[in-house]
Amino acid sequence: MTAATLGTLLTAAAAAVAAGIAGRRLAASRPVLGFALRRLALVVPTVIVVHAAAFALMRATPGGPFDTDPRMDPVVRAELAARYRLDRPLFESWLESLAGALRFDFGPSMAWRDADATDILLSGLPVSAALGALALLFAIVLGVPAGIVAALRRGSWIDPVVRVVSSLGLAIPNFLVATALIAAFSFGLGWFPPAGFGTWKHAVLPALALSLPVAAALARLVRTGLLVELPKDHVRTARAKGLGPARVLFVHALPGALGPTVAYLGPAAATVLTGSLVIESMAAIPGMGTHFVSAAMNRDYPLALGAVIIYTVLVSLFNLLADAAHAALDPRIKP
Repeated sequence: MTAATLGTLLTAAAAAVAAGIAGRRLAASRPVLGFALRRLALVVPTVIVVHAAAFALMRATPGGPFDTDPRMDPVVRAELAARYRLDRPLFESWLESLAGALRFDFGPSMAWRDADATDILLSGLPVSAALGALALLFAIVLGVPAGIVAALRRGSWIDPVVRVVSSLGLAIPNFLVATALIAAFSFGLGWFPPAGFGTWKHAVLPALALSLPVAAALARLVRTGLLVELPKDHVRTARAKGLGPARVLFVHALPGALGPTVAYLGPAAATVLTGSLVIESMAAIPGMGTHFVSAAMNRDYPLALGAVIIYTVLVSLFNLLADAAHAALDPRIKP
């Protein structure tokens, strides 16, 4: 099966599920819409609080963006501070920075010559998003079936194996996993390049390293959810009616079991879709994670604040989508 065929099948399955959910939840569209609007209204206060905290921490840290060169002429340093408005009172500087952040205009980068922080971050966001989408696909393909098999084969050798492997996936840092994957499949077998980002082969190992903790968590959540759902009356009634095992599982048991999984996928998706600071730096991937590390190292205030704000907005939006999907899957959840 080719990647295009797999993508077509996944898209068709997602469309079918979405259509089914939409049909069953049409009557509840107004409460869901009100819930979404209330959650969206909280994004702006969240951004303001996060921006204030990040701004205060950056300015409270000893040193500045132009203190790395002790030979710099004081006059030149003062001119640079005036150019980037670092000579203004702290509160006034914060208000100006916040006003720009609310417009997604983070100002010029202090480390990149003649470059705007917003442009730098937006150039890295598609790279991180592509890597994160592949990692999320790997996590779902690996984690959800493993959790289903572990729940259906409870008491056999498969269940403890899945639990042990998922525990290891959660415990081992992904940068160690990335190091092992690069050593084995890049330097050992030579199947994939160890660094860079240009073809699909460059994304496989970093995406796999990013996906394993998420896959481990998904396996545990799906297993636990199914073990709760399978003994319930509606599932047993479906079996008693003579429905096939696949229909009982996917139509009657799995939708109720996926509630915690969908809720977890919100922040997990935001994390992987915006990249990993360590993984992107290790693999020399020019994504948002790499730019954020560079901004922190160079005290590039606009670039660092911009990355923090984009992370905050994406996490808020993905949490909103996850909560809405959870409410659509489980009628007991009221938005």
